[in-house]
Amino acid sequence: MARAFEWYREALRLFKRHPVAFIALAVAVIAAELLLGVIPVVGRPLANIVVPIIACGLLYASLAADRGERPRAAHLIAAFAAPVASLGAVILASLVVFLAEWVIGWQLAGVNLLATDDSHALSAGEVLLVYTAGVAVSLPLTLVPVVALFEGAGVADSFAASVKGRHKEARYDDHRGLAGTYRMAVPEEGKLVMRDLPMRNALNEVLRDWYVGDCQAGVDRWNKRVLEAHGMSERITLPSRRFNRQVGVYAGQHFDPYGNQLSNEDWERRKYEWLPSPDDKRYLHSIQATPVYKPGQFANYIAPPQRGINRQPIDFEYVRTEQ
Repeated sequence: MARAFEWYREALRLFKRHPVAFIALAVAVIAAELLLGVIPVVGRPLANIVVPIIACGLLYASLAADRGERPRAAHLIAAFAAPVASLGAVILASLVVFLAEWVIGWQLAGVNLLATDDSHALSAGEVLLVYTAGVAVSLPLTLVPVVALFEGAGVADSFAASVKGRHKEARYDDHRGLAGTYRMAVPEEGKLVMRDLPMRNALNEVLRDWYVGDCQAGVDRWNKRVLEAHGMSERITLPSRRFNRQVGVYAGQHFDPYGNQLSNEDWERRKYEWLPSPDDKRYLHSIQATPVYKPGQFANYIAPPQRGINRQPIDFEYVRTEQ
């Protein structure tokens, strides 16, 4: 439950970055559903196929906002470029939810939700009942679009991952770690040897794979959008996961940032090529000795940004200090 509230807080944070853009996209999705819904016979079924794909544009817009970009109208059609199997998962999830609403409406209120000219109007209680059924069925399927569109999963894998709530479950058949192995280099007698470790003993490395992949995506983005875009030849690289480790199988061993094993002597001689030296730390403390509090002013070790957070002016008073 705490994690669910954290997701909502994160969504609200992204919304606050570009509220007008997100509202405009949401209005466009609603308008598409209303327009398709008035088409006789095929309108309602068509809406349940097309609108969920358009609505996934809000996911792409959220991803753009998280990357510091602005949500655009083009995000509403971005999902149409996804693989057919991924689109099938999104559409099927929507149809399952609508089927639950249709059954409740037909059985309890005698209303055909597929009809555009049904003369029977739903009461407030019936509307609440229909939507309650839709929400109840949709909750286990909430992650289907995310898994399908951003992990390229098909129908079965998307539904299974969403219902069970297990990240990338298809990669691992055994969720208790009793079977399966993970291949990695381990230090033995002063050298690295490839070994197949029991999965239960290597779960931290499995999680680290995902973490390193996420970090690498950020580094690639910086290299392309900053260094390459400005014609610079330098590139940022991640250090090896064996570098400067204090815990795990590599603790007590020495490796350079490229993962090459070093002797104790080589490490002591070269470690300050890669890590802050005592002089570096003293220098950092010296330039941070005088705090800067006034809005619009920046410490001499901070490059002034082009604009403030959430597009506020540079001298915006983020922290109010009056008593």
